[in-house]
Amino acid sequence: MRTSRLLPAIALFTVLGPQQSLAIRGADQLDKLPKYAGIKRRIAVTEIEMKLGTSSVDTSSPNGASVIPPPDFGSGLTEMLMTALSKSNRFILLERSDKALQDIQREQTQGGVTDATRAQMNNLMGAEVLVRGALTDFSSEQSKTDSKGLLSGIGVSESKSSAKVAIDIRIYDVSTGEIIDSERATGQVSAKGVGLDLSRNDLSLDSSSFQSSTLGKATKKAIENAVFVICTKLDKRPWQARVADVVDDESNKKELYLNVGSLEGVKVGDEFEVFSPGRAIMDPDNPGRILTTTKGKRIGRCRVASVEPDVAIATPIDGDGFAAKDVIRLPDPLPKAGSK
Repeated sequence: MRTSRLLPAIALFTVLGPQQSLAIRGADQLDKLPKYAGIKRRIAVTEIEMKLGTSSVDTSSPNGASVIPPPDFGSGLTEMLMTALSKSNRFILLERSDKALQDIQREQTQGGVTDATRAQMNNLMGAEVLVRGALTDFSSEQSKTDSKGLLSGIGVSESKSSAKVAIDIRIYDVSTGEIIDSERATGQVSAKGVGLDLSRNDLSLDSSSFQSSTLGKATKKAIENAVFVICTKLDKRPWQARVADVVDDESNKKELYLNVGSLEGVKVGDEFEVFSPGRAIMDPDNPGRILTTTKGKRIGRCRVASVEPDVAIATPIDGDGFAAKDVIRLPDPLPKAGSK
């Protein structure tokens, strides 16, 4: 039996064959999330940063080391995270990558486009929640028997391997700058079986070799755990939106135009509590920092009568004195699974 050190510059790892045996810590986290049919939040995800560093290499272990992924790995992780968040059915995902925003702005100013069909500038949807992430652990460990070369540069070996991937997640309330929560999402995988040693050139999220490796599976579990953390934390926070305008209809009855619509999951018949805008509570030791916002005075209740993608029209059920910028909230802190 001999051990093989995984050097950061070369980063060998095992791709399991038919005889593989996997043990995954934290598996099926997303299956634990309750089904959601409530109002969706607008969420933006910044590109995941790479914060590994040479200090993270485990020099005490003769057969383990941190692996240095390629430069575009953070972008790939961000795409994986956004896709998984979208599948949770809780969010409207907003693009915030520099390249995508540049492409959007270029389209808005594209020459030769008619004014009638040109996309409006300064009309991007604002986020309610911002998620930032950093890859802080990306390591693998392997032990194997002596291999017999089949082809030049490739050997088959009986091996055991394990991998760990950790992503530090921070969730912000965009309106106040409040840090809602900060957690570490970890994926750990161990395996044994027949495998091929591959070089660092295979460290691509799209590579089938990487996806079937212990590192690939640990990366997938870390993303799933990150989504579980984000969803469970935000499920505990009450949703709210605003009244965009209040008008009188033909029969002189009030109509409340809400700044949310079917894209957020608002449906005809939904009811909301209406409050006056709360007052910001400022931090006396940090000028400009908002600690929280008061709930505001309850004005009444409204019911949605019609819905379009970006707007809903509601009529008052009780109360008076409704005005633009009033805050609407769900009657209960959280919608039950399968409810409106």
